[in-house]
Amino acid sequence: MLQAWLTALIVAACAAYAGWTLLLPAALRRRLANALLRRRWPAAIQRRLQDAAKTSSGCSCDGCDAGAGKPKDVQPVHWAPRRKL
Repeated sequence: MLQAWLTALIVAACAAYAGWTLLLPAALRRRLANALLRRRWPAAIQRRLQDAAKTSSGCSCDGCDAGAGKPKDVQPVHWAPRRKL
């Protein structure tokens, strides 16, 4: 009995995650996150909702490369042609 409840809980959590991240359009996700932020939440949940409520940039990088400069070590590209069969 406990195994069935645990399985149902895991499946429900996976379905909610897939619905939120994959199936929900970004505009609706932001609107729902803003609506959910009107209530009090624990700090971890509130941080995630605030991140979801932000409007992302057009290139979808969200400023993650702001501190990036030139690469430290240049890596050569090695080309290995396939043998013809």
